[in-house]
Amino acid sequence: MKKGKWWRKFFLSYVFVALIPVIVMACFFYYGNRLSWYEEIENKNYTAMGQVINKLDYIKEKMDGMAYHISGYDFGESFETNDRILKEELEVKLTQQLKTYTENIEGIKAYTVFYVRGDKYIYTEAGKLSYLEFEKTIDEYGILDRSSFFSNINALRYNTSVKIHQNAENQTKNSMTFYLYPVPYMSSLPMATLGIGFGNEDIFELVKNYVGSMKANIYITNEHFQNIFSSEKGDFSENENQRLESLSKTLKGTGVFKETIDGQDYVVMRAVSPNSGFTIIMVSSEKNFYNRDDKFEKVFILLSFLMLLTGLGLAFYLSRINYVPIQNLLRKIQINNEETPPISHMNEFELIQGYWEDIQNRSQELYSLLCRQRPLVVASCLKSLLKGRTNGKKELITMLQSANINFVFPYFFAILIPLPSSLNKEEDHSQEILFHVHNAANAYGHLYGVDLLRDNGIAVIVNCREKEENGVDIRLIIGRHIINEINQCDNIHIQLYAGRIYETIEEISTSFMEASAAASEYSFGKENTIILFEQIAEKEENTEFPILEQALYIQCIKQANTGEALKALEKMVDDIRALNSFLISQCLCYDIINLLIKTVNQINGLESQSLDLKELCTFHDVEEFYEKSKKATISICEQYGSYRTLKNKEQKSEMLRYVNDHYSQQTISLDVLAGQFNLSANYVSRFFKQETGCSFIQYITMLRMDKARELLLNTDLPIKDIVVQIGYIDVANFVRKFKAYEGVTPGQYREKMRKETNTAY
Repeated sequence: MKKGKWWRKFFLSYVFVALIPVIVMACFFYYGNRLSWYEEIENKNYTAMGQVINKLDYIKEKMDGMAYHISGYDFGESFETNDRILKEELEVKLTQQLKTYTENIEGIKAYTVFYVRGDKYIYTEAGKLSYLEFEKTIDEYGILDRSSFFSNINALRYNTSVKIHQNAENQTKNSMTFYLYPVPYMSSLPMATLGIGFGNEDIFELVKNYVGSMKANIYITNEHFQNIFSSEKGDFSENENQRLESLSKTLKGTGVFKETIDGQDYVVMRAVSPNSGFTIIMVSSEKNFYNRDDKFEKVFILLSFLMLLTGLGLAFYLSRINYVPIQNLLRKIQINNEETPPISHMNEFELIQGYWEDIQNRSQELYSLLCRQRPLVVASCLKSLLKGRTNGKKELITMLQSANINFVFPYFFAILIPLPSSLNKEEDHSQEILFHVHNAANAYGHLYGVDLLRDNGIAVIVNCREKEENGVDIRLIIGRHIINEINQCDNIHIQLYAGRIYETIEEISTSFMEASAAASEYSFGKENTIILFEQIAEKEENTEFPILEQALYIQCIKQANTGEALKALEKMVDDIRALNSFLISQCLCYDIINLLIKTVNQINGLESQSLDLKELCTFHDVEEFYEKSKKATISICEQYGSYRTLKNKEQKSEMLRYVNDHYSQQTISLDVLAGQFNLSANYVSRFFKQETGCSFIQYITMLRMDKARELLLNTDLPIKDIVVQIGYIDVANFVRKFKAYEGVTPGQYREKMRKETNTAY
């Protein structure tokens, strides 16, 4: 073995394991610190711009209010009167009103004027002035273009803005912007003009109050994209200012942008008010915007260098310490053995590490699989309890433990909640109802709900403490809690059907069949009611036929539940055995046969011919009848169970095949699919959620996007033709959905994939 080989391995291991991660972490820390700092500065400045927008909205709202308010004056007759006193009073009143308007605009100095069209005077907050005097008062802002301004105030029909400045080269320093409103406002025949002016420096002070003294160019436009304010405080050259002003006119969107012009990096912020239409744009150099501090970088580099030297020294020291025992061990091996055994490429620690990583990966996969399957395990366990499909006590305990279901109370009963037909067909309300069921009546017991997909309802197994609470049946109390919880949260009105209370887990299936029988008998009951199984007997008075067992027997056959159907049959026969009259007993037996025939004829997939009526009707006593009817019941349940299982599989396959063949049709919908297979839309919606893991709309969209990708890649069809082929009408809607799936537009996707294909070849 070459001397020093293991020492070099140790040294490199310490360098890679300790030093390099520290360097990488330091780099990430530095980068993250920079990003965090940049993001904080961007958010701060953009928030300040939002405050400026809000202030401008406030000022615009005040100006609009002035225009509406002054429109209430009657200027026609008032200014045309020859009564000098009345005219002077009107002028004083108008002057005071203009002064009030000016005072109402807070945070900025305003200059308010009013002009009656055709008049020689202009009214200001300081009094009535001739037009020439008015020109002199605003000389500090620039010389009015008399023809332009005079034309605006005489012929204005819509509100606009007029900017007054000294000259074209010096617009950003000493200038004024007038907002002009026709009066009456929004009238087709205005008689006067209201003007509110703001100095450029006053607007700059307003903006400065929010954004501070940042070195930046600021541009503000009104809703007509007319420039009303410009401030070039960004320390840029004249050429740069011109380029940036051109950039501000062409920039779209809102937010913070980074632009590069002639090698110079700029940060641009743009915000638009949705209320007033004001647009504010701020442009600054990247250095001035972020105001980077190089001191932090120097300190960080120095510390990183010191850490690097320290790490190299520590790696060297630890490598020497760990190499000594290995060196001594090798010497001892060479002394005790004539031939040094070969050393494997992988040592024991590497093998252990490989096994450990493999175990961790498998454990994580198993845990993920368990988490995905747990709801299915719980649902399967609950359905087995409801159907009575348990083989012995041991299997029952194992099943409950695997589903994490803990029955700690002595009493059990089942509740059936059919889903109302009035619910929205496009939404799956079963999960919402299950969520509220689990939150209801925890003080009285534990509730476990499961979605009965085929039966369009929800079953609830209740494990309760007592049968009654203060003399009230516990089923009514818990049922009322469930109804209130669902009504308060989702405003869904339901009916509840409860079976009788039993003391063993095995009898949960009996209680469920009783609840199903109650639902069948009271299917047209009022909303928000609780129906108990015992109430069925109240429907028929003075009858000797076992009404409760009859309803339970019918429901068990319809559910293909052989065990519970035989129990119900046995109870009916027990009632017949108690009779002393053979004639009455014989009539009741024939009633059971008629009931069986009627039930078979009502079930799709079965016909009365499947019964051997001659054999069934030939009996000499109750026991012989019981054995024959028992055999017929088992046969019917097995036939219907097999038929329903096969029919469900065929129907599911046909539904998926139909959707896969017709997804490109524009008329395909949940209602169309439900009508095609004579099913309810609620059932079809939940079927897609259970079978595909997504909703019906999501499944259709997935198929259409797959076809769109295929056509984009393999054909030269225009986008609009592809949209029609896959079932969409609106091109913009398709482009939006495609971009949500792929992250790029259809045209970008086609160009990208073809470039990749050409590169591959």
